Amino acid sequence: MTIVHIGLGKTATTALQKRVFPELAKLGLITGYNPKNLMRLLYLKRLTELTKAQKAELASLVKANRGAIISFEGLVDWNPANWIRARDENLVTFGKDATILLTIRDPRGYLTAVYQQVVAEGHVVEPKDFFVSAELAAQAAAANRRGMLEFFDQQQFDLAALVSLYREKFAKVIVVAMPKLGSMKFLDEFCQIDEAARSLLKTNFNTLEPNNRSFSRTAMRLTLRRERFLNSLGIRSQSTHDFNVRALESFTKPIAESTGKPVARKSALKRLKRKVWVWSKRLRRWRYLMQVVVNRFLPYKKYELPAGVLNETVIAKNDVFYKSVLEAPEGYLRLGRLNGRNRKS
Repeated sequence: MTIVHIGLGKTATTALQKRVFPELAKLGLITGYNPKNLMRLLYLKRLTELTKAQKAELASLVKANRGAIISFEGLVDWNPANWIRARDENLVTFGKDATILLTIRDPRGYLTAVYQQVVAEGHVVEPKDFFVSAELAAQAAAANRRGMLEFFDQQQFDLAALVSLYREKFAKVIVVAMPKLGSMKFLDEFCQIDEAARSLLKTNFNTLEPNNRSFSRTAMRLTLRRERFLNSLGIRSQSTHDFNVRALESFTKPIAESTGKPVARKSALKRLKRKVWVWSKRLRRWRYLMQVVVNRFLPYKKYELPAGVLNETVIAKNDVFYKSVLEAPEGYLRLGRLNGRNRKS
């Protein structure tokens, strides 16, 4: 059984990916975590169609890594308009017996964080130009590039519907609200874990410094003002949405597995030069300045979207489902495949 953590993004996924899932593999509680070449092909699949040979390689890698955890928030697709297509692709990739892990957060906070994420990635647009009407989204759908979230149709954002989509095709779906992740109770669905190991993972999860924290109110204000100034000069920020054809090359070449041999230690001077180069590169990046410098050294206040941007009817509908997950007796929902009617397994 493969455990596939599909997202959602901005639900403490970084903490899970850095401090929980790798530790499960180290403890021998799962067979592996995010095998490099398997992940390479999943990332490539987000950008383009795989060749026949690449599809065969991916299928072989999935089969060889049964019992592993695959965690990649791109699998659910950030764009709700693509949720059905992404579900069907995940079914082909992982099979109906895979366990799907879905982590969610409060709808208002999630939609705000999604907007902050695209801004942090350099796709700097005003809120009113990101959250668009269903009519405008439908007209622009053909121009929305694969794997890119360039605008958001709130009408299609429905957490309950997303869960039902996966229950239609997969044997088991686990849904955890972000505030309940820290208890690590949901791990009982994947492995036999004792309380000592659970305590270690809880500490790991709850003490990770949030380097991927959303831009603060000040960071958002600075970023939007900077972009308006650049636009007035007829230029704009470089964005992850700016397609670089050379980037595809790095995903087509197999990644060499570790040989287990100790790596030769570099001299103190070479290590110092490397650190200086890394830090100079980081400080030239706007995102790093905002997330690490501004977020950390100036008072952190949460960013809030302007009034009237979010559809309150959509928020209210999703709040109902979110609260049902948050209030689940076990701290999460364990759901079986739908067989003509809703049922819990």
